[in-house]
Amino acid sequence: MKDTIKSAAVRLGAVLILFLFLVSGMKMQANAGFGDFNDYDSGSDWDSGWDSDYDSDWDYDWDDDDDYDWSSSGSGSYRSSNASREERIFSMLLMVIIVIFIFYRSQKRASRGSSRRTQPGQARTAPARTQQKVLPDRTTEISRVIRERDPLFTAPDFISFAKQVYVDIQDAWSKRDLEPVRAVLHQNLYQQTERQIQKKIADGIVNHLERISVNTAYLTSYRRDAQYEYLTIYLAANMIDYQVKEATGEVILGNKTTRWNMYYKMTFMRSNDSKTRSSKEKDKGFVCPNCGAPLTGTSFGKCEYCDSIVTTGIYDWVLSDFGVVKNDTRDDGIVIDS
Repeated sequence: MKDTIKSAAVRLGAVLILFLFLVSGMKMQANAGFGDFNDYDSGSDWDSGWDSDYDSDWDYDWDDDDDYDWSSSGSGSYRSSNASREERIFSMLLMVIIVIFIFYRSQKRASRGSSRRTQPGQARTAPARTQQKVLPDRTTEISRVIRERDPLFTAPDFISFAKQVYVDIQDAWSKRDLEPVRAVLHQNLYQQTERQIQKKIADGIVNHLERISVNTAYLTSYRRDAQYEYLTIYLAANMIDYQVKEATGEVILGNKTTRWNMYYKMTFMRSNDSKTRSSKEKDKGFVCPNCGAPLTGTSFGKCEYCDSIVTTGIYDWVLSDFGVVKNDTRDDGIVIDS
């Protein structure tokens, strides 16, 4: 009898684990956006694709666990009776779990269906993530610190630059081509993101980012060490974000109507020797530190004469780190190490 109870308990435990997995894992994380950051969870648009259409005559074959000699008498009959009782209890508990799961799924689908009712061509905004962390606005203080060494630096100009970089890198991600933005990406970030793009291409997936709108952007943290200074922007934006199979155009993640609210940390870096250039200096352009050839336009990331990589922050600000703001995101503040 102990073996029968143990066997029934093991089966019930396995079913409970499966049930909890299906319920809690209903929103599978699937990343999107430059660097793969949108997990699509806030909109609850992902469907597991698993249909809960059970047959009311559901049955299970217990014969494979029958270790008894049912032709015997006495204790054998006693164990058979107890085994049947435990199996019936297990079957009833299992059916209760299935009924609860079916009810949960039907309620979830009904709720999701009502939230998706939009007029043709009308976009809806995904529900905001709960307890969204907002990093502090230190624009005035950081601007003052930078201007002590770089009088031509202005926060409005830099924020405008950062916004444009954000839009440009999202467009490059959608097109799966980073060359147009190579000039503003640090080489390490460029290589990391390029690998992700090549994976998208190999998998035949296209991530569409449309109707991008930057709502908020300001300076939130600043750090300076012996060689470089790092300036971080807090940026809030929303967009339509979905992924499709390249071969068929089938939408596999997200949808074409939901606008997703996203929150980012964008960290730019440059050498301590770099300063904001005047209009006349900007007209002169840059030269390659290796061969002296002019660096202009899209060739700024890589010298077209000697193939040297020059997006290291030596000349001007480059994007060195890019990520989403989460509840546990650290506030780096203002740190001067030199």
